[in-house]
Amino acid sequence: MKLQMLVTLTGALLIGFGFVFLFWGPMTLSLFGASHLPTPVVSDEAAMQVWSAVAFTRLFGATLLGLGVVIWLLRSAVLLVGTRKLAGVIASIFGILSLTVLIQQLAVWRTSAGWAMLLVLLLLTFAYVCCTVTKTATASR
Repeated sequence: MKLQMLVTLTGALLIGFGFVFLFWGPMTLSLFGASHLPTPVVSDEAAMQVWSAVAFTRLFGATLLGLGVVIWLLRSAVLLVGTRKLAGVIASIFGILSLTVLIQQLAVWRTSAGWAMLLVLLLLTFAYVCCTVTKTATASR
């Protein structure tokens, strides 16, 4: 796969996932093991801890959305910049995300959604690593 196509696909994926986590935060928490969302009452400390997790999920969604927009906008710059370096930077981002998701999956989530997220991130990491070591990264003209 050429780097420009991979960058386009990655941008679209991140924008999509960003919207889901940003606007449907409570629903996504249930995918990762949260069984019940209490009514957000300020005087209920346990409820506010759960809603703090919802707020963090929304923050994560905004971060994914922002990263997706940046990567989407880079798709036309792939031919202008050092493509192997760009692929290496993006591979590093997804490698760190993969490690973080693996740790959370083993320590906290233990859900199918966690394994699916890890698989997607590892596939993206692998694809970008391949672009750093093959001539395909520079042969997209």
